[in-house]
Amino acid sequence: MNTLQHRASPAFAVTSAGLVGARPARKAHRHCVTLCPTDPKGVGACFRIRFHKRTCSLRAGQERGTLMMTEPLAAQQEELVDWLPAGALEKDVMRKFEYVRDELSNREPLSFRLSYMSEAPSRDIRAKLRRRRGRLSVVVDLKRRSATSEPAREFHALNMYAAAEILSDLRAEIPLGSKFGLDGIMVSVDSELYDQDCASLSDFARHWRYFHREDPSTAPPIIYKDIIVHELQLAEAAEAGAKAACLVAGACLPDLEKLLNAAYILGMEVLVEVHTEEELQYAFEAGAGIYVFTDVDRARRRVVKGRAVDLMDKYRVDLRNAGAVCLGSGRIETLEQVEQLRDVGADGIVIGGKLMASIARGDVEALASVLHSLLVADL
Repeated sequence: MNTLQHRASPAFAVTSAGLVGARPARKAHRHCVTLCPTDPKGVGACFRIRFHKRTCSLRAGQERGTLMMTEPLAAQQEELVDWLPAGALEKDVMRKFEYVRDELSNREPLSFRLSYMSEAPSRDIRAKLRRRRGRLSVVVDLKRRSATSEPAREFHALNMYAAAEILSDLRAEIPLGSKFGLDGIMVSVDSELYDQDCASLSDFARHWRYFHREDPSTAPPIIYKDIIVHELQLAEAAEAGAKAACLVAGACLPDLEKLLNAAYILGMEVLVEVHTEEELQYAFEAGAGIYVFTDVDRARRRVVKGRAVDLMDKYRVDLRNAGAVCLGSGRIETLEQVEQLRDVGADGIVIGGKLMASIARGDVEALASVLHSLLVADL
């Protein structure tokens, strides 16, 4: 029987091939990052990671973009509890640490915002994403580039004002009692992966508020998605207008609980993207309530068809007993994929690339037709 358990967080031995094993750690290996370089020779970017009872350094080599852990002599006899993101995620994570250091660490309002408790996250977001009377929730993932395609699909014509307008029009076109709706807007933020930055998120949020100015409470929530490694990124997204954030578990496992707490302080709901059992276990232990099961293997930049369905099905009893909301994602393009997710208990789906061409053209009828073809069996 497969079960998720609340236990001490495992520590993984990591190689270039990814996670290769686990063993119990004596304490959860949370760490904090000092945002100033500590490399006396100026070679690569070096960040200080503080573990319970020991300290080590995390270095990004300039030439290979790889991560290496080094320990001080005083810590050599302690059990290793190091964890590093696998594959391509290593480079993505280091880019984000550098962004936090170079762009966000000196922005005083963001640090100030993290110092005070905001209103608690609205439970309406979780309720909106939960499956009801057989109707799956739908989250649209806005991005100008789909990095998991070979070659990458580009949607340079995507304009945030036009996107907000067409999605508002789409909500008006969907008849009452329809088998699908529009329950959230995810804005993917990363200049390399999605050709968008936090300014894109801010632009969309401003236009989204404009098109829902008569009744703001009816506007589906805006969800910020990025390779999130630090609380200041969450603060920046909250300033931009996001009501929720999607954490990529594979990029922040040791800090997952800390980031969940930081989002709560900022008044943001959190979705956690998982692709492996280890990521799911970590998220479950950290207290995540909304899971995005994805077919996308970010470490290898490829799509593993059926991975989300298999993982959700394997732990569906535990997730249901915990009251979790489960969404499926990862290049969803057919009704068959949606039905498979529905059969294993998914509450909803996240759709990106399949819709972007219609959104970029401003064709609301084509957009509604694509959603109908994915979610309604009698088309």
